[in-house]
Amino acid sequence: MSIVELGALGEFVSALAVLATLLYLAVQVKATRNAMQEQSFQSATQASADLSIALLSADPSSPHAVAKGSAGEALDDSEETLYRYALSPPVWQLAVAFESPPSKHRDRLLGNYAATLDYWWANPNFRKAWDERFRATLTSEFVEFVESFKPN
Repeated sequence: MSIVELGALGEFVSALAVLATLLYLAVQVKATRNAMQEQSFQSATQASADLSIALLSADPSSPHAVAKGSAGEALDDSEETLYRYALSPPVWQLAVAFESPPSKHRDRLLGNYAATLDYWWANPNFRKAWDERFRATLTSEFVEFVESFKPN
């Protein structure tokens, strides 16, 4: 084998090593992105829970108003306001998840909310809050997604 052939073989092996390195880096970048998305969703979930707790703790009548609203009972104006405040964090969390880039974490969260949306649509207080407070503040794509769960 001549020196030229050895040089060509060395270049070929170097090219394979560069290719392997690039593939390894691509896998690492994807894994890092997935980990960051998971952490982001966990942070959003925790923030939503913290906000709900803070809102419910701010007014002693909040738990009663939320329970009444969730049961579909008639609400007075102050109870309706408290019920809407309690609904805000999960609705915004769902909106953020919906608007996020597709990922298994996003799909899992949206799947978890599917049953919640069925439950919410069965509640006249949610339907009223949706129409009067949430619907106009959200993207048309998200509104269409949420309303796809609305019973006919």
